[in-house]
Amino acid sequence: MADHSRKPKLSLRALVDKEKNKIVLVEACKDFVDVLFSFLKLQMGTIVRLVNKQSQQTAVGCFSNIYRSVLDMDIDNFPSEACKTMLLYPRSLEDDLFRRLKVNVNETTEECKFFICPGYNNKTLCSQMWASFNTSKCSCGKKMEMKIEVGNASKLGNDVDGVFVRGKPSFIITDDMTVQSNSTYVFLQVVKDQGYVDVDKLSESLLVIGSEEVLTLLECLFSSNTPLTDAFLRKQSSHNMNVLNKPLSPALQEYKNDADSGCLTLNVVVRKKDRKVLYFECREDFVNLLFTFLAVSLEFGVEASGDNMVMGCILNLFRSFNDLRFDKRSRPKANSTLPWYYGCQKNLLDITTVTAPDFGFSSDESRLMHRYGSSRMLGFRDYNPVNHLCPHSVQSIRLHCNACKGFVKENMKFRVTDDLIITPLSSSSTIGYLKQFQVNLADVDVQEISIGKVEV
Repeated sequence: MADHSRKPKLSLRALVDKEKNKIVLVEACKDFVDVLFSFLKLQMGTIVRLVNKQSQQTAVGCFSNIYRSVLDMDIDNFPSEACKTMLLYPRSLEDDLFRRLKVNVNETTEECKFFICPGYNNKTLCSQMWASFNTSKCSCGKKMEMKIEVGNASKLGNDVDGVFVRGKPSFIITDDMTVQSNSTYVFLQVVKDQGYVDVDKLSESLLVIGSEEVLTLLECLFSSNTPLTDAFLRKQSSHNMNVLNKPLSPALQEYKNDADSGCLTLNVVVRKKDRKVLYFECREDFVNLLFTFLAVSLEFGVEASGDNMVMGCILNLFRSFNDLRFDKRSRPKANSTLPWYYGCQKNLLDITTVTAPDFGFSSDESRLMHRYGSSRMLGFRDYNPVNHLCPHSVQSIRLHCNACKGFVKENMKFRVTDDLIITPLSSSSTIGYLKQFQVNLADVDVQEISIGKVEV
């Protein structure tokens, strides 16, 4: 049994209306505010996974359907097991930030992210490459599950002052997730704005917050208009928020037959009598695009969609983050750069990917070392250059990998429902789907449309 008493905790002071069992405001230090702001840096796939751990009743919009589609899809539809892994457990170039949090609920930010084959020293059978995922397979057939350290990687320790906010400020957080610097004026304004003319009905409570409470708060962020009250007082979401899940069809139906090289083409299957969209039929390029949504951060999603993303109090948290972050001048926009293995053939999200790092390997020391343009490494030791195993195939990556075109196999067709449930297309499943909607074959119409960056 895990010893929860040893896990890091944070203390908060809450002003509570006990008669209504409601949090009026929370006074917190920068460590808790860093945890709140880290929610925006989580990838959408990670958020769905963490929220599902807390409750199966809470859906993260249509992202939950996309995640479930990946989870349920047979491994034979992916070029490799690693392609499925990178969507279910997405990674970021900013994972170092999470390891500096006082309470980190993102378990995928472990320091070791590189692996080699257990039979690395067998030059006859082993391809002698490094991999980003322990589900990748070496050319010898073994999984590349042996962890390997990077000897000269730059690291930021926990002694760095703050993650997103710095100094020793105090903050006031309201139940709608608005975060402000603490002051007498802000305190009075927040209390008066909620209809209190005096503080007789209010009392102070000390809250001790650990990873379990943070996970509950993350869930409530997507299901409640009062996430602090629900997470810290009621210990569960009241599900009092009407989540707006916009269907796919309105954005796509009017965009027809003007495809160009930068667009994706798909078929819309509709019922003639009322023009109801039954499903979309598409190739792998559209599915790769939808699966990419699991790898982007919540911050990127909010910034890209603006006020159209109606999910709890996230917009308030996003605005507070941009107002209070210490690096807001140098980094005004959300990071749209992903690791090298998230590349797709058609990119309509304006996402860029970095190149894979150039490593050398020492079998004597069992570690990788960054190569800086020479085979001579730190300490004047020789480290043999080692290629990166592409997670989409068993070929190595030097400057470019032709296999990194997406997450599912090529030349496939898929069905996408209006709420973004994705399944491989088959005649038997089509019959079952038409029966579900009780549609006669004569009442089915198929139209071809194209979509570009505006629709995405």
